[in-house]
Amino acid sequence: MKRSLSMLLVLLLAAGLVPLPQARAEIVPYNVVEPIPVLFVHGYSDNGKSWTESEFYNYVQTLGAKVVSVDYGKYSKNDITSAKIDEIYTQAIRKLPPGKFDVVAHSMGGLLTRYYLLKHPEVRERVRRVIFVGTPNHGSPVAFLNRISDMIDDPEDYWPKGKNDPGVRAYRNLYKDYIDQMFDAYDGGMIGKTPFEAWLYEHHPEIIEKIKNGQFTEAGRNLKDLGTPVLPGGEHYRYSEAFEEYAKLIAGRAYEREYRALVYGSLWTSQADDSVSPTRQMIEESFVDEGTKIKEGTKSCAAWSLWLYCKGEDNSAKNIVQDRLMYERFDLLHVVDEDGKEIVRENVVANLWLHRLWLDESFYRHLANLRNEYFPQYITIATVDDPGHVMGRWTVDQFIRNLNTWPNEDHDSVVPLSSVKITDWIDKKTSFLDRNVQILPEMRMSKDRDVQRKEGPFIAHSDQMHATDILRAEYENPLTGLDDQDAVLTIDPESPASKTGKIVVVRPNNESLGFAYKLKIKSPVKAAVRILERDAYQTWERMNEVNLVRGDYEGYQGEYAIKTNENIRDYVIVASDPVEVSYEPEGDSAGIGTYPYYVQLLDSTVKGNKAIQTFRVIQRADDASMGGFDEKDFIFKLNGRIVRNPQLSVTKQTIRSASNVLLALDYSGSMNGLPKLLSMASAEDFMIRLQGKTKAKVGVLGFTDQMKVLSGLTDQYELAGKTVYVELDGGTALYDAVVTGSRMLSGERGKKSMLLLTDGMDEDSEASLEEAIDAAKQANVALYIIGMGDANLDVLQTMANATGGKLMYTYAPDELADLYNTVTEQRDYIYTLQCEAPDGEDSQVLTIEMTQNRSNVAEAAFDFGGIRDSVAGIVAKSKKLWRDLKEAY
Repeated sequence: MKRSLSMLLVLLLAAGLVPLPQARAEIVPYNVVEPIPVLFVHGYSDNGKSWTESEFYNYVQTLGAKVVSVDYGKYSKNDITSAKIDEIYTQAIRKLPPGKFDVVAHSMGGLLTRYYLLKHPEVRERVRRVIFVGTPNHGSPVAFLNRISDMIDDPEDYWPKGKNDPGVRAYRNLYKDYIDQMFDAYDGGMIGKTPFEAWLYEHHPEIIEKIKNGQFTEAGRNLKDLGTPVLPGGEHYRYSEAFEEYAKLIAGRAYEREYRALVYGSLWTSQADDSVSPTRQMIEESFVDEGTKIKEGTKSCAAWSLWLYCKGEDNSAKNIVQDRLMYERFDLLHVVDEDGKEIVRENVVANLWLHRLWLDESFYRHLANLRNEYFPQYITIATVDDPGHVMGRWTVDQFIRNLNTWPNEDHDSVVPLSSVKITDWIDKKTSFLDRNVQILPEMRMSKDRDVQRKEGPFIAHSDQMHATDILRAEYENPLTGLDDQDAVLTIDPESPASKTGKIVVVRPNNESLGFAYKLKIKSPVKAAVRILERDAYQTWERMNEVNLVRGDYEGYQGEYAIKTNENIRDYVIVASDPVEVSYEPEGDSAGIGTYPYYVQLLDSTVKGNKAIQTFRVIQRADDASMGGFDEKDFIFKLNGRIVRNPQLSVTKQTIRSASNVLLALDYSGSMNGLPKLLSMASAEDFMIRLQGKTKAKVGVLGFTDQMKVLSGLTDQYELAGKTVYVELDGGTALYDAVVTGSRMLSGERGKKSMLLLTDGMDEDSEASLEEAIDAAKQANVALYIIGMGDANLDVLQTMANATGGKLMYTYAPDELADLYNTVTEQRDYIYTLQCEAPDGEDSQVLTIEMTQNRSNVAEAAFDFGGIRDSVAGIVAKSKKLWRDLKEAY
């Protein structure tokens, strides 16, 4: 029966008696996202199974994408910079198919990934994005405190004479002096309000300077056999010389306090609270569970043999992994007044490896950005700590107060959310590519009930690996982490539309394929705008800047030409401020104009028979108010007729504003002798002269063929001035200094200027002259250059002109006063035009434009009718009054 019905249906279809179903009218999207392979990397004291057993790992497999886990568990407590771990990472990558892939790294695995990609640019080009899960990108406080506490407990492991090390003994004697001045042991008097660090700053500033000067020098090179024997082929140092010197200072203090506690009893210890700062150091208000689960408690032995030796694991507190994981920086000095206002703060590099990793990594990413070259997107996922919970809140202050009873910490370390960031590679407004994601504590809590009962609800460090929903969202929507259709603007030839936001995804439909369009981007402010072109894997291959300029419209506008095709899935527009994005077929409009200047009208007034108009001339490239023009530079018309004999004047106004000034000083060999000495003296003199004259912030960058930040941006001018006296030598990387300095200034508000003292002879830069200029222009930094010695004036003049700065050639520090006025003042030029209106026409339209098609045409309306009526009325009244007077007399 079924076969008969089937045959009947076939005959009816053949005869056309049964209509065929119509094709669906909907457009089938061509731009389906393709799954991409993922490389998983575990963290400290872990192995590859921690990822292979996770939900997200299995989810990616179900999509048909290749997944590979880097398993270096056997060596996860050793040196992650070693050749062995590099080899394991490389072997895992070889298991992936050719082409792009993602990396998902937990905890220390993120640091390992960053270091590996820095050393292997050929692999870096294949990575679409790296998702860091709980990675201590700027170090872990637990590792930092573990290292110091182990140095105090076992000083002979670090210094040949242990407690009797000359440096430790000198600092112990120094602490004795402090105690004798600040504390009456016999009467039980309290220590004064001056903390130990503030006392050092006041009475022994040379100690502070000694520690600071060692922050970029390697130390711990002789500790290869401390803890687990160090794997070969890695970095040959452990920490900075500044950290080692600081540890000796803290050790000397600890030994003296321990001695006095024995002599005077526990009451002395409780009363003699000399904490290094009345405020918390290193940890700010925003807490993030983001470090590694390292604890000093592994010093205890797991078992004892009959031969009475410890059979426990190697002491984790002594392993080099602690040094790779410790805080990148620590507060050496933090002095505040009675109101809590910060007086001075000295932040010093402890983890030199992590600091160099950040500098080298941000430099290559910044250069790639300037060159429009590809680099991976970085996404960090971290856990916000419960504000009411004390878990992990170990600061340096608490550490010092509890130095003799340091507990075994059994929880995740906590670091500020700001330290999650890798770098702001453009500036704080436009660093859209690298993002931070926060996991709320309520989302997940530790599965260990004993931990829950003791610690309360919080996300354990390992729990972050099970944040499957967040990982899926980041994997499938890499730029925003959200599948937000509200951000999508679909190009439909039949229905033009627009979309407003900081992120707008312009996505063609099938009907628009093969056609050229013009994207129009508008904003009421001069927003920084980038456009990324993405393929079917959501990988961006090109990233272009769109310059918004003024024109004959409100606010700012820019354009970007595209031609839709199947190779480009969408165009992602990202901006520092909300922008309105629309589209139109190429060639449909006249565009926004390419003239270099913009005439901005101000006040329009009528005085008698004269029209008075004030206006500015704005240079569109940098929004600078321009002076120096006269009547010959403009075309003035009233109702379309040329104005004869216009009266034009210009007034210059000086606007003082807080600014940011970075001194970049050349310490290279070509500056040796008198030029270098005068350079340092001039720089110090310049900063001292700032005192009381400005609210500007000033910083100092020293450069040879290497970059050294001598002082971050600060308003402590005298202290910053002292930092210039250092001994550096080497080649000259002038252009790299401009790139580095521009990056330092990029996130600051207000006017930004770089004072570059150099002889202008570049020898060793990785960046080119053009890239240096581009870096300064992108960060809105003006280069004010002091040429010294045998300066290459042509190069220096090019750099100054291209960035709106100035070139000077001098040896005299006094001449820097004029330059100070230049970099801390802004000039505004107001033009005033007066012209007579023709008789007989009440309404007049004034147009102003620059000659040679250099500007827009600005229009202003004037009404002389009211003036003429008023004058006529006065004349009539006067005549009537005269007639009345004649009749009366």
